Amino acid sequence: MKLHTGLRSIFSTFIFIGLVLGMQACGGGGGGGGLAAPAIANASAQSYVENSAITTLRFSNSGGGSLTSCSADTLPAGLSVAVSGDSTSCEITGTPTAVQATTVHTITATNTTASDTATVSLTITALPNQDGSGIYNGTATVDVNTDITDLRGIIYNNRFMFFSVTANPHVLYDGTITSITSDDYTATVDVYENGVKTQTAVAVTGKVLTATSITGTIGTSGTAGNHNGTFSLTFDSVYNRAGTTARIEATGFNKTTGTTYGTLNPISDRYDFRTDFSFGVASTTCDIINEVYAIPDTAINIYTIDNIDIVDLTGISDLCLDSYEGSGYSGLITVVDDGISGTDNRILIAYTNGTNSVFGLLTKP
Repeated sequence: MKLHTGLRSIFSTFIFIGLVLGMQACGGGGGGGGLAAPAIANASAQSYVENSAITTLRFSNSGGGSLTSCSADTLPAGLSVAVSGDSTSCEITGTPTAVQATTVHTITATNTTASDTATVSLTITALPNQDGSGIYNGTATVDVNTDITDLRGIIYNNRFMFFSVTANPHVLYDGTITSITSDDYTATVDVYENGVKTQTAVAVTGKVLTATSITGTIGTSGTAGNHNGTFSLTFDSVYNRAGTTARIEATGFNKTTGTTYGTLNPISDRYDFRTDFSFGVASTTCDIINEVYAIPDTAINIYTIDNIDIVDLTGISDLCLDSYEGSGYSGLITVVDDGISGTDNRILIAYTNGTNSVFGLLTKP
């Protein structure tokens, strides 16, 4: 009986020692081997521009496990934070839509057991006043529900000329931008239909982004007339190449339809040609002479044209309609290529004199 009791004591001692050793072994793992907390580091200060998409800002997890959620105390309007697709980081993305003074934001990363925080200082500055200069293609919806699908645009400084040669009637908008604040602009526009001015100083409002796009509302959208509607044009990166004298002084141009031709005036800064103007209600062949052109910015493929005379040098009486003959025309020209070979083979022209307009796409013979 005593022996039996002694054995029980020995067995109890072994069990006790085993439990102690087991507890010590577990204690060395720090929490029984559970998932470690996430760990994210503070990010360097960032400055973004209003209405411009940001580059993704990442807070990478160097701690345990996959992240299950990411949150922020606050963020600038237009920005948001979320777990990355591979669950390894918190990502801030988006386009800030309002100016914000420098503000410190706290980001929280969470996994299945714990969370960690980090901070970042964000500043949102105002979008600089935009410059619409360039060559554009786009569409418009005017006169309640008339779609113009081939609207072409040339903008330089505060003047813009948009036109379509397939719309019925053919229409040209000769506008002046009166103000630009950030990407918002106001303007007034004269409207020419079939070569004759029909509306004066119609109000235009819209948005413009440098080397990107221009949109706007002319007059009152949804109301009758080509002076009422909306338009949207996209910057054409193919056409917007450097302007040079060699590009404008080509050997000649023809209109896409009709019998027309052009010749280069020997004076280097002048360009004369003869062309047909068919505006649905009348067809006329005139000589456009004494065009004194300038390249205001060699980085932009736009030429300003002044001192334009439209006359009849054909020797055929009244071949050029009297309403188009005259002086005082001015406008914009751009030389464009086919977008494939890179060879210049077309020019877009747009001129007005306050009463009549001449515009179109001329193609090399």
